[in-house]
Amino acid sequence: MDLNKSMERYLEDLVRIDTCQPLGREQDAVDYIRREVTTWSGHCETTVLDHGNHRQSLILTCSGSKTTGGLAFVTHLDTVEISDRHAWHHDPLGACRDSGRLHGRGSSDMKSGAAIMLALAEYLVNGTKQLESPVLFCFTADEERDGTGAKALAESGLMAGIDAMIIPEPTGNRLAVSEKGALWLRFTVRGKAAHGSTPQHGNNAIDRAIDLLDRMRPCLDTETADPLLGRSSMTVTRFEAGIGTNIVPDLATLEFDLRTIPGVLHEEIIAEADTIAERLVSEHENLSIDLSVLNNRAAVGTDPADPFVTRLLREREHFIPDKEPAKGMAYYTDASQLVPAVGCPFVIMGPGEEALAHQVNESVSLAACKTTLSIFKSYLDHHCFVENES
Repeated sequence: MDLNKSMERYLEDLVRIDTCQPLGREQDAVDYIRREVTTWSGHCETTVLDHGNHRQSLILTCSGSKTTGGLAFVTHLDTVEISDRHAWHHDPLGACRDSGRLHGRGSSDMKSGAAIMLALAEYLVNGTKQLESPVLFCFTADEERDGTGAKALAESGLMAGIDAMIIPEPTGNRLAVSEKGALWLRFTVRGKAAHGSTPQHGNNAIDRAIDLLDRMRPCLDTETADPLLGRSSMTVTRFEAGIGTNIVPDLATLEFDLRTIPGVLHEEIIAEADTIAERLVSEHENLSIDLSVLNNRAAVGTDPADPFVTRLLREREHFIPDKEPAKGMAYYTDASQLVPAVGCPFVIMGPGEEALAHQVNESVSLAACKTTLSIFKSYLDHHCFVENES
């Protein structure tokens, strides 16, 4: 069984399947995976989570001698949109190979991870050795937007009792054990319109939005640093207002993207934001402010000294002898939905490169993909079969 060859074929096929947001249409990728599974010589259980609108998640379960515990690999099947098609050097859905790399949308984030997982599942299903505990391969929908697939997976109970989780997001094959949280807030500010020549007759929604911005800044501690994740951040990512130069605007929309480190309590920030809005409204006539929470994911992390982490680091050192310690990631993954529900240690490690994710001319190194596959296979061989000690 040539796992590298299988992995490369899976990667090419998956990149050619359009699962771009906002439609996603991950069912096309799920159907492809299910067809491939039927060609394997062994058996694994397949579970489809249907989210409607041609959107699905899929779980492949390779059973073990025990029915509980085990390891879960988690990837997402959707990708971000394809922008600036004219700027791509290769067809973004063509899976073209060039100079040792495979090019296309999702190649780095994270269909390379999905292809590696499929090759590992094929290895387990077609093999003759008995797993000690189940190994799950989870392919989720909608990670790039609302996390629909991860939410459904967390609620399904399919991962209950899992001992550990691997998420092959793009890290350049460095091992990460924590990720920042995300809190996205939207303020809708409604004032009173007036003619530009008589602004005193209105209440300028832009002015009130700026007041909000100034008062929101102290809500988040951006000085305290986490040893792996650095500092929390607050960024204004959207500010929309105004319909004409000579009209005092009566509507403004202000959105914040907060990225948080462990220990930051999102509910406290939301409560403080509510209080700030209420106080501002009390200070002005003809003013209302609505607060919406668009995204709320707490920071999650695993102790770098956890045995699962140290074992995987040892396996990595056999193939990448650089002694790199575990790190943290600024972005969030499906771990933000799954870890709070499952409560297991997790790591993030994949062949893709963070700098290429979501970019024009996204690509992935095939050599890096083979290395990741080798590391994960080695971990399975040494720690997941009946004759192995964990």
